[in-house]
Amino acid sequence: MSRKEYNRSTTRREILTYENAGGTVSFGTFPTGTQIGVNVTVNELFNGTTNTVNVGTNSTGNKLISTYNVKTAGGKNSDTRFVVTDTENEIIAELTQTGDDTTAGAVTVTLDVVYPTYEEI
Repeated sequence: MSRKEYNRSTTRREILTYENAGGTVSFGTFPTGTQIGVNVTVNELFNGTTNTVNVGTNSTGNKLISTYNVKTAGGKNSDTRFVVTDTENEIIAELTQTGDDTTAGAVTVTLDVVYPTYEEI
């Protein structure tokens, strides 16, 4: 018998609001070899002094989206796809802010996840 590799894709979405500012949200851990791409879409403009979003891994702070300004309309796709390793297996989104004046804003963080899957043939 031999093994044929194929991929199973899924999408995970999380809406982050101004209430998450200064905190992190975990998308969970993924098996080694999983490929992940990220998209951030601004649903409602943030109104704080400085608001950005980072999306990356748990151990090194490897960023798929780095300090994206969520005070302006639009969105951003990650420039690269990340391949999950044994030690970098959790994807985290973090909203940062300067000052405590954020009272509005929401973004959708979407993960495009491709799991490695094998089939005996």
